[in-house]
Amino acid sequence: MSDYIRDGDFETFWNAYPRRTGDIRQAAFEYIGALKTGVTPEQLLEAAKAYAASAEPRYAMSADKWLRNRGWTAYTANPEEDPELVYDVRPALRELIRADDRGALGPGPKLRELFTSPNKSQRAE
Repeated sequence: MSDYIRDGDFETFWNAYPRRTGDIRQAAFEYIGALKTGVTPEQLLEAAKAYAASAEPRYAMSADKWLRNRGWTAYTANPEEDPELVYDVRPALRELIRADDRGALGPGPKLRELFTSPNKSQRAE
């Protein structure tokens, strides 16, 4: 398993995916969730390319749904899935926040604000 996510991994996945409808932020969160299972960014990219080659784009699942339903498992030879695996998603979140800062995730609430704003219990103190 890859120990990190490089800048642009999610954007490369998103651009390779056959149907880029739906909420890109939700797809980003599902992408991080997929990484937590042990699949690598490279495996997700290759699976997305294989899915794109086999599915008619207008009938393909949205990226967030495909990731949530673990669609990559049909296209990866040996997905590294270990329930005991602990994967640090902080580098992935930083990469997505940088992409959002560049405007790559489109309009909407900024991820930086969502992840750096104090929660209600912290504000009360």
